[in-house]
Amino acid sequence: MALLRYQLACLAGRMIYHLLRLTGRQASTLPGRVTLLIDPEALAISARGRQILCVTGTNGKTTSTSVLARLLESGLPAGSRVLTNAFGANLTSGMMTVLLQSKAGDFVVLEADEAAFARAAASLKPQLILVTNIFRDQLDRYGELDTVYKLILKGCLDAGQDTCRLVLGADDPHVAALGSSSVHTTYFGAQASECAPRHQSGNMTDAAHCPVCGSLLTYQGRSISHMGLYRCPACDFSRPEPEYRFRRQTAADTSAEAAGSLELTYCRVAGAQGPQPLIFQEQLTQLLPLRLAGLYNAYNICGAVAAALTFIPQMTLPQVRAALEQVRPSFGRLERISYGDKSVCFILVKNPTGMEQGLRLVSEAKDAGGVIFFLNNHVNDGVDISWIWDAPLEQVRLPAMPVGAGGQRRGDMALRLHYALGDSVTIAQSEDKLALVRQFLAQCKPGQCLYLLPNYTAMLQLRQELAPLLGYERRWDPKQPRPAAADPSRLTTARPAVNTHAEEKQDGKVK
Repeated sequence: MALLRYQLACLAGRMIYHLLRLTGRQASTLPGRVTLLIDPEALAISARGRQILCVTGTNGKTTSTSVLARLLESGLPAGSRVLTNAFGANLTSGMMTVLLQSKAGDFVVLEADEAAFARAAASLKPQLILVTNIFRDQLDRYGELDTVYKLILKGCLDAGQDTCRLVLGADDPHVAALGSSSVHTTYFGAQASECAPRHQSGNMTDAAHCPVCGSLLTYQGRSISHMGLYRCPACDFSRPEPEYRFRRQTAADTSAEAAGSLELTYCRVAGAQGPQPLIFQEQLTQLLPLRLAGLYNAYNICGAVAAALTFIPQMTLPQVRAALEQVRPSFGRLERISYGDKSVCFILVKNPTGMEQGLRLVSEAKDAGGVIFFLNNHVNDGVDISWIWDAPLEQVRLPAMPVGAGGQRRGDMALRLHYALGDSVTIAQSEDKLALVRQFLAQCKPGQCLYLLPNYTAMLQLRQELAPLLGYERRWDPKQPRPAAADPSRLTTARPAVNTHAEEKQDGKVK
């Protein structure tokens, strides 16, 4: 009876999947949701006989998952199948949808939401878990860092301390502390040169307390928020020495497409083709292609490489390079669309650290012709938007360029930008997102890029609404090459966006 129920559940899920695909939908969640509704045990049954790798953490999950899947495709024997939830459907329904398409012997790389990971790890029994970082995100759903840490710790323990390999970001104190939950742990992190010396209280958007004893950590330097070179003065907890260490060699043309190279230092057994990170016999430094800009993407790629080489020790460096050469931005994550002799770039920002890093990337991009923030507060974003005031935007020096705000909570976003950028910067607003983008594109010079920084639901709306203007398919395909440049004649005169100062200073003061 149980087997019949499982077979009927999978049949229903697959039928819905194919019907949705025929109608042009991505079919990333509903098939799995229906399958689990009919048989709640379907996730555990479908995971049997598969090689499961999970990627979890606050930021960088989608990019890390995509890069890891490409690396496995390059490093596994010919004929191996690698499946992944490429559209970012990272709840149990999305994971189930991927498993519906799998068969015994397949390799499945699953991006997992932190809470979903805690629930699903016991069923999935992954062979490897990659944890990127832990930041505050969706406070009304998760609360503070300790809640997220406990969720991921539960998942790691449920996966099996003796059988599951953990690949952890050493520079994040909470992620590094997860190492005690497994006997097979590999760490990755940045070289000291990537961690700038900073004052104890500067650039700290998340708590930097020891996850072991709760004391305030001390830092030699930090890279992103609370990540860096830390130690606890009250106990013996400190940053573990990473087996994989990186530093960037930045390209002269700093844009979303010209990121430079990644210098990776790691260890392997002398004479072996691939690295064995737990045995320090020979240290190597290799220069790898870096196709995505930003320090956070260097972390993502280093973590994915560490995971791939931990999972496939015999993988060769030519295979790694070949895979990284093919890396392209994931859905809404540094995704760039050409528009005649201009371009538009989406940068998803959904928490204080992500927003600060997104604006920093724009400030460093030599092709930036304007930037627009889009802020919604739907349930999928987190209804509480107070986090925008925790983003240390004041620490980013933005060159002179048009700045705008759109989305459901554009007024709040514009006010935050006003305080961060000062009276000299005018923040344009419009309820019409398409009109705002058109207006800013018209102001961009040839060769310049308009950077769009939306949170999650705003990004989904933008990609749908901008598709006719920019000439790309609404349904994103991870295997599809970037669309050709759209026809600039589509850029018609847009009605002017509302000036923030006119809207916010009607009574002579900022509201």
